[in-house]
Amino acid sequence: MKRLLALAFVVPLAACSGPPVAASSSTSAASASSTPKPAATVSSSTPTPTSTPKPTAPTTDLAVGQTASLSQVEFTLLQLKSFPKTGSWGPWQLFLVKACVKATEAQGLPVSYLRWRAEDANGSRYNMSGIVGDPRFEPGYPGGNDPQDVIQPGKCLQGWMPAETSVKLTSLTYANDKGERASWKLP
Repeated sequence: MKRLLALAFVVPLAACSGPPVAASSSTSAASASSTPKPAATVSSSTPTPTSTPKPTAPTTDLAVGQTASLSQVEFTLLQLKSFPKTGSWGPWQLFLVKACVKATEAQGLPVSYLRWRAEDANGSRYNMSGIVGDPRFEPGYPGGNDPQDVIQPGKCLQGWMPAETSVKLTSLTYANDKGERASWKLP
């Protein structure tokens, strides 16, 4: 009778979708003498993970004026300029970037200069900064903290992002939380 009760508890476990459960030593003799049970199968209704759509155009080693098309947004590096040191500030290298959220997006997308960096030939990285009130840097690229920093689907914005350095910069790179990157070679 004890063996029948043990089998009553083992048989329902075999129908579960989890991994097989080994019987205890008191039921191993009963399990060995019974007919083998079919292995559990994974249901075909298990949701498959979704993946980020792949960019539709090259996104590395772009030239000034070329557009990188990522899953939600397109970026174009439009222009470069520099300013010498004035007082205790600078020298500056500025990047005019245009960002357009794809019309297929369901909602607006916040943008920020904090997602961008420049590099020099030695691989040193330079963060972008947001400077407000200096007409040389206007319009400024958004910082991502204000409601107006959200671009609505089908809309664009452009602004200058400065990097404070006198070193010749060789690339400008954007990276987001989805692992997407876009980079431009600088002349």
